[in-house]
Amino acid sequence: MRPVPAKILEGKENEVFDTKVVNSPYFSTLFHFHEECQINYVVESEGTRMIGDSIESFSHDDLTLVGSNIPHVWHNSEEYFVATDTSSVAKSITLFFHPEKVLKILSQFGNTKKMANFFQLSKRCMRFRGKTKSKVKILLIQLAEEENVLLRLSLLSKILHILSQTQ
Repeated sequence: MRPVPAKILEGKENEVFDTKVVNSPYFSTLFHFHEECQINYVVESEGTRMIGDSIESFSHDDLTLVGSNIPHVWHNSEEYFVATDTSSVAKSITLFFHPEKVLKILSQFGNTKKMANFFQLSKRCMRFRGKTKSKVKILLIQLAEEENVLLRLSLLSKILHILSQTQ
């Protein structure tokens, strides 16, 4: 399967990050890649997740970080495609951010070496558990609902700080 390029912040050249909430019968993207990093929180769903050359199962309450230009897709289990009722729902909250733009902004305020190292590690992709996941999923939900630009920026900063500090 050959990944296809995707444009996440297309038409938003000045944007550094954005969120997307999916609430549908099933996830419906192709195997794709994009220059933005992606933090994906599966609120409700299950199936198979393909990131790079890794193929694993996923289910609700799953939190992953996909690095820049890494091919990926979440594909639901068969029952999501044949369900006739609304018992099978695919719901996720995704934060997309452009790592170079984030580093450029942060460099105005100080040393970004630790954040640059974190973005480099993200190219291996990561799955989060425990306290890190608990904190970040709450912030992701708030970020997806927030409209105030300064509060959104603050939430992004908190999320990146927590993830870059985790073991």
